[in-house]
Amino acid sequence: MFKKTLATLALPALVSLSLVSPIATAQISFSDDFDNRNPASDLIIGNNWRWFDTTYAADCTTYISGYGPYTPSPPVSVEVDNQTYARLNPLGRTDYYRAGLQGAAGSASLEVYQNQFATGACNEIKIFQEFAGGAPGDYTFTATVIGNQYTPIQGSVGVFMKVLDVDNGYSEAQSVKKAVTPPAYDAAAGTVTFNFRVNSDVSNRIVQVGMYAQHGNGETASAIWDEISINVAADPGPAGIPVLPLWALFGLAGLIGLMGLRRKA
Repeated sequence: MFKKTLATLALPALVSLSLVSPIATAQISFSDDFDNRNPASDLIIGNNWRWFDTTYAADCTTYISGYGPYTPSPPVSVEVDNQTYARLNPLGRTDYYRAGLQGAAGSASLEVYQNQFATGACNEIKIFQEFAGGAPGDYTFTATVIGNQYTPIQGSVGVFMKVLDVDNGYSEAQSVKKAVTPPAYDAAAGTVTFNFRVNSDVSNRIVQVGMYAQHGNGETASAIWDEISINVAADPGPAGIPVLPLWALFGLAGLIGLMGLRRKA
């Protein structure tokens, strides 16, 4: 299991997000290592992981349509199904897509990958945690990531953060994605670090934080994620005392002396 051998794949980014609940605010805090799940038998990913599929134009920017838990009528489960080979293959099923638990019971990870049934020019699968309230401030998202030997990245994978404006029809108030290049499956896992700031300019919003896989029609894209954590960013500590260069010190001394002479006069 790659958890014990980690390389560093730093992805610094400063993201300005807004997160205010109309009822209460609280600091965002979340973690998941997937170790209490069984990839071969669990029906869902667990721990309230959610999903949404988006279709874009070929530029992967222009929105065309979206499909999520509340799209069908009646709605389907907001939690992500465990669509993994280990669970579905013994049942003779080949309809796995979107996300699934990998590894063994007691040492599992989460794979986020393509939707084989998506036929758009650019398709994006998002797997995320959702926060309906949170205190403004600086936060850090961290995770380990590695590639899948059976699923090459023909599109792209990465992390994302999105803010929905509840009072404006759940419109997208802010959105940012950060592409990630995972190490090969037989290498040490990489560590992704993603810093973001929560603002308070919208009074009623939802923040979504998670991972994505983006691919064209017929393409594949996959990454295996683990040791996920979202917490308040560490305090950098007090700023150091500013130090002036020598020439500035002499100039300041001269200015002070001149002020003294003028006062005497």
